[in-house]
Amino acid sequence: MSYWANAFASGGSTAWVFAGSLASGGPIFWEVDLRTRRSIPRGPLAVSYHGETEGWYWDAAGAIYLIDGPRFRRVDPFTGSDQILYDLSTDPRFDNCVLWQPHSSPSGRTHSATVQRRVPDGPYPNIGTVVFHDGVLDYFEAHGLLDESTVVGDDWVCIRETPEGQKGEDNRVIHLRTRETRLIKDAERALGHSDAGTDWMVGEADKPDPGQCGWWDLTQPLTPGRFHPLFDTLNMGYVSVRGDRILHSSDLELRLIDRLSGTITPLYAHGGGTAYDDRVKANLDPSGTLACYMSGGQIYLLPLP
Repeated sequence: MSYWANAFASGGSTAWVFAGSLASGGPIFWEVDLRTRRSIPRGPLAVSYHGETEGWYWDAAGAIYLIDGPRFRRVDPFTGSDQILYDLSTDPRFDNCVLWQPHSSPSGRTHSATVQRRVPDGPYPNIGTVVFHDGVLDYFEAHGLLDESTVVGDDWVCIRETPEGQKGEDNRVIHLRTRETRLIKDAERALGHSDAGTDWMVGEADKPDPGQCGWWDLTQPLTPGRFHPLFDTLNMGYVSVRGDRILHSSDLELRLIDRLSGTITPLYAHGGGTAYDDRVKANLDPSGTLACYMSGGQIYLLPLP
């Protein structure tokens, strides 16, 4: 379970949660009454796709975005509706390629994903980023070693990559309509672990010392003095942004962070570990009113104030 939205608050006191099942090799859904805390397993519902569900996530209308090899799909688990938003296999530029690490804007109009080239007997290299915006697909080739890309609202994409001969990651920020490209250097508060709102992005910037969690306003010039620090940190954990709220998963607890005031509100001591596979990576539902995380093999929901 990662920072993609595993929970969906469907109205009233009802929420829906999914997670991958080792037993079935696919998703299991639970219907949860938030008042009584009763949960009912509902099986795979109307979803026929399998896997660990890594990179699957709810949208605001209660459908699931998921990767199916070279295809990016929007599947309604309640009706079985299955829509292919884009398919790399129809484009000769992407022969023998698959998609990975999808992200979507709050409006659902803009999506990004990493393009990987299939190779025998080895990890698939990340070769670039696709962005699908209002029915049009754009492609941005990697400049060096590509880590991950994230759409920031409907206007920008942020590409995290390490140029050849450099150790740390830069942020290449591209305006999707004008193609204006701005660069935040690794040494000048480029973000590592990060997520994004409608026109801003937040995460850990480990350089210069001290490392800080903070955010960038993409409507302003991306010069070092424009970085908005929130707190000092190194290896801070993970952030999830939904509903214009920031949920921070530290080694010890879940916290809400107000990016404008810097106020940090502790929510819950989750009991997760510090090893990568044990660290809690909590996520927010699309409305930003419900947190979901896994610890000790159990899935937890936390309604937010």
